[in-house]
Amino acid sequence: MKALIISVTLMAFQQFSGFNAVLFYTQLIFEASGSNLSPEVSSIIIGLVLLVSSLIIPFIADSLGRKVFLIISLVGTMVSLVVLGTYFFYKESLPESVQWVPIVSLVLFIVSMNLGMIPLPWTISSELFSVDVKPIGTSLVSITCWVTSFLITRFFNDLNSALGQAGTFWLFAGFCFLAMLFTLFYVPETKGKSFIEIQKILQK
Repeated sequence: MKALIISVTLMAFQQFSGFNAVLFYTQLIFEASGSNLSPEVSSIIIGLVLLVSSLIIPFIADSLGRKVFLIISLVGTMVSLVVLGTYFFYKESLPESVQWVPIVSLVLFIVSMNLGMIPLPWTISSELFSVDVKPIGTSLVSITCWVTSFLITRFFNDLNSALGQAGTFWLFAGFCFLAMLFTLFYVPETKGKSFIEIQKILQK
């Protein structure tokens, strides 16, 4: 049960970071930001960053522990969301010289997410479940992923209307902070450990 709770919670935090919503609405975010780059060009840049980071990061992601990379990933994601929210909050009074902030923030956001919070919840969940419950456990984790992804993407515009764009990004940053605390205190380090060693950690 503890393995399931950890896996499902990590997956929910993955989506509550706003990753899929931000990707889905990238062009609209750039339109609203007033950046001097066109939304189309900005979206292409973000797509290239997503592709390159997805290709490179798997080669370095196993050099440290899963937990370390999750925390680094969450810190980077949280910082990028706080900066993005702050930009939108003060947008009307900011000089044109800082219009590069949204795209740099989103590049940091994507790289940080790809560093840990996108791949590692899947990796960790596969290492926590025993063979006999893995099909059920993995299915529940997948359902959590797609349900929370749908909810965040579906209600992203409603969040913007209720909280403002700045408030929405700060909310996602808040979820990243909670995910960081959860990872720090509840997620076991699984790198280099056998299944029996992992189960002993979970029983503590």
